[in-house]
Amino acid sequence: MSGGKGTRISEFFPDIPKPLIPICGKPVWEHEIECLREQGFTDIILIISRMASKIIEYFGDGERLGAHIDYFVEDKPLGNVGTLFRLKDKLT
Repeated sequence: MSGGKGTRISEFFPDIPKPLIPICGKPVWEHEIECLREQGFTDIILIISRMASKIIEYFGDGERLGAHIDYFVEDKPLGNVGTLFRLKDKLT
């Protein structure tokens, strides 16, 4: 969700990365993190690219949401498998 440039949605939200677009008053990823936490997932890795600093600034370490958030920032797109390969040691 955060890997693309957001060209279609940027007309409506030019300065907000897609994961921070508000739905019912809070960012879409906040809803997803809360849902994950409610299901028992508290260690979360967010893979980010475009406007990464805004996402990191908003979510921080995740403590405020009852989770622990790490970040993997893609400087260049690696695709799903490329990213998972780079994260393989953290996923075990």
